[in-house]
Amino acid sequence: MNKKIRPKKCAWCKEKFAPDRPFQPCCCIWCAIQKLIEDKAKKEEKRRKERLRGIERRTDKLSRAQDAFNVFIRYRDKDKPCIVCGTMHNAQYQAGHFYTRAARPDLRFNENNCFKQCAQTNKFTSIDTAEKFKSNVIARIGIEEFEKLKVRGYSEWNSEEIEAIEKLYKLKLRELKNG
Repeated sequence: MNKKIRPKKCAWCKEKFAPDRPFQPCCCIWCAIQKLIEDKAKKEEKRRKERLRGIERRTDKLSRAQDAFNVFIRYRDKDKPCIVCGTMHNAQYQAGHFYTRAARPDLRFNENNCFKQCAQTNKFTSIDTAEKFKSNVIARIGIEEFEKLKVRGYSEWNSEEIEAIEKLYKLKLRELKNG
């Protein structure tokens, strides 16, 4: 009992055709070749995306290292007041950089440039706030260390250095918590 195969659409050119055999996807050899080329390109793109998902970007590593550094700073200064307003209250605290990360990326991971700061004063700065911040930083680290912050340094870390910075601050935090 030989069934007649119904007409169907070509997988490539979308024209109707009468297949010679069951499961025939295309109307002719040319359409079949084009379909194979397209399928191969799709598979390659899928593999490329899967490989990229496994690769972590430098910015992701930098963000994780910054998070580890900020947690360390907040824990280091947990018993100290906000560097700007000088209050100890139940607020959300952040790691506030005196020289911002955008202005001075070389000081991004410098412990003398970063202090516990309440979110309010970290987000809303004025000239008066900046002067308080400066005077409190000098009082906390000394004028010699403050002057060292003015010297530009190295700021282009590679992926391995960023991973080492993240591990360093996680280790420092663990040591600080343990005693």
